[in-house]
Amino acid sequence: MTKTQLNQIIGSKPCARHLCGDGAEMLRFNSVIADTYKALCAAYEEQGYTLYCEDPRLGGFLPESRTYVKGDEYAVLFFFRWEYQLHVTISKKGAKKLPDPNMVEGVAAICPMTLTQPKTEQQGMCEIFRLTDGSFLIFDACNYGAHHTIYQTLCKLNGSAENIRVRVWMMTHVHGDHYGGFIDFAKTYANAITLDTVLYAPVNRDVIATIASYKNSWDSIDYFFNDGFADFVKTHFPNTVLCAVHAGQRFKLPGAELRILYTPEHLYIERIPVNMNHGTIVTQVIGEEGKALIMGDSEHCSTYWVIKTHQDALKSDIFQYPHHGSGRVPDLVTTVLSHSRAVLIPCTSAYYERNSNHLTHAVENWEWTEAHYVMGDGTVTLRMNGERVD
Repeated sequence: MTKTQLNQIIGSKPCARHLCGDGAEMLRFNSVIADTYKALCAAYEEQGYTLYCEDPRLGGFLPESRTYVKGDEYAVLFFFRWEYQLHVTISKKGAKKLPDPNMVEGVAAICPMTLTQPKTEQQGMCEIFRLTDGSFLIFDACNYGAHHTIYQTLCKLNGSAENIRVRVWMMTHVHGDHYGGFIDFAKTYANAITLDTVLYAPVNRDVIATIASYKNSWDSIDYFFNDGFADFVKTHFPNTVLCAVHAGQRFKLPGAELRILYTPEHLYIERIPVNMNHGTIVTQVIGEEGKALIMGDSEHCSTYWVIKTHQDALKSDIFQYPHHGSGRVPDLVTTVLSHSRAVLIPCTSAYYERNSNHLTHAVENWEWTEAHYVMGDGTVTLRMNGERVD
């Protein structure tokens, strides 16, 4: 669909544009009502686009989203009902890299779904979901040097070193304490596993340059996701698909759904925050026994966006507290933490305590919740309802 057709259906031109790191373009339209959103969906279908996935409205003023594909083109429509606002992300390529929506057909369940947080080295995040067919969904890979621990954890969960299959490995953002272990893992164990898809959400160079220009940004700028990551994955995992994702997409996995709640363009179309943590993908993994909310390193701006947008839908049995326990958003406690049965803090206790002078302790609010807290001091496995597996 052309931009002119979009403008005609919506009845106005976009009030803002943002170029995503994968080359897709996001357009923001204001004063959009529900009937207009429905008309746009119908127009895509009339033009031969296929509905790839949808994230339906869960009630009240919560948002809804649809992703349409046609050949290698795709469009993600994200409708903010309470603000009468519509984000349309359009791309001429990338649809063929999206995870196969039929991957769950005919797949038998052989085990309950679990979530394992491996032992970390000081600071670093890795969360490993074992899906109901025995394959894996992984978020990040801790710091450089964590690859042996990750591989040994996969072998133990799998029951052997044979036939380890990772359906999806997601890199939440471009910081070494999240993707570093993946680099070493790929160099050492690429031939020991089958990796279907790597998901990520790169940001464009203009964003990186803006952050680098801020005098109050503590961030170390890393161009790797833009300049080298795709070639690295292709070199070490030649049969693996690298796919950029956008908020509002929902992917089916064996025994679970992967719900993309936030990707950086939704915040960056308004303003560019001071560090790359705001570029973290925020997701919710939904299984039969419960839900897990994976926040990555989400900082205050991105976290408030997620809370404002998704509200009570964020409530999850397992909650990964953002930025290694330093999340500075009190609303997280009432919106999510007070409803969770397990809270993941992806760093060691020693690191957490040693850096307490500049980390805002989440523990100040823990005593009045019923959740138990999982640090990175050792490998811990949970059921999706938050109970520990002995």
